[in-house]
Amino acid sequence: MPISHFDNLEDQVQEVLDNLSSQIPKANAELQDAFIEFYYTLDKSSTGNIRASVTNLKKIDAFKSKVSNILQDGEYGGAINEYVDGFTNSSDILNNYFGAIVQNFQDNDALYQAILDSNVNSTLNSMLGSGIDANFTNPIIDILKKNVTSGSNKADFMNTLKANLNDDTGLLSRYVNQVASDSITQFNSNYINTISNDLGLKYYYYKGTKIRDTRQFCLRLSGKYLTEGQLKAYVQQQMTLNSGKGWDGMIKGENWSNFPVYRGGWGCRHYLIPISKELYDAASNKWEG
Repeated sequence: MPISHFDNLEDQVQEVLDNLSSQIPKANAELQDAFIEFYYTLDKSSTGNIRASVTNLKKIDAFKSKVSNILQDGEYGGAINEYVDGFTNSSDILNNYFGAIVQNFQDNDALYQAILDSNVNSTLNSMLGSGIDANFTNPIIDILKKNVTSGSNKADFMNTLKANLNDDTGLLSRYVNQVASDSITQFNSNYINTISNDLGLKYYYYKGTKIRDTRQFCLRLSGKYLTEGQLKAYVQQQMTLNSGKGWDGMIKGENWSNFPVYRGGWGCRHYLIPISKELYDAASNKWEG
């Protein structure tokens, strides 16, 4: 059945995310080595405490560019570049799906390539550019400055590194794992929606996910076949919940027009799959509201 392509898509996405996650400990170790080396360049008092000095603060400001270079050129940068290659693999799977349900589907449209390129570039900016600066580099540099102004000793400094370069809950791990998951699934959904609109498809299947955690919003839709009108009515009704804040996890600003991309909200791994009328007519598990 053509929808089985999305089992392949989900497996491919999980493989990409698992591979990226497996590289984070290497990146943290590389960063930790650089931070420890930097610690020994700081001026200290006779008791071993970091001096609260203008000189040390200037050294930290200069060290920021080294942190950026490590992220760009080291283990982390290599892992991110490998991760975005997964976007191309996803688009190939999706092209094969549409080729299976639409006769004479053309998968070399410049628009589809532009969507791929745009999403890769925005993801690289989030994970190697301004996004990683805002969510990792700047916060950890600010933490270093607090170590200086408070006159921390070596143990305090090392504990700071341990907390913020932790493989599970550290700054890099928390940011990357969430952004990576949302970026590739939202790209897939954006790509799907663009082709669907281009082809004028008005019937859908809401595919469940192998991830156990799911919102009640998605649980009701999961495994159901719907017309566009049925789906729109349900989504718009759910958006009125909680005084207009919508269902639990809904992204702020989400509406009917961007729902096919955002779906259940942050961290959603479900897919809204456009299908042909023939597939819809033959389906048994139709939406009943």
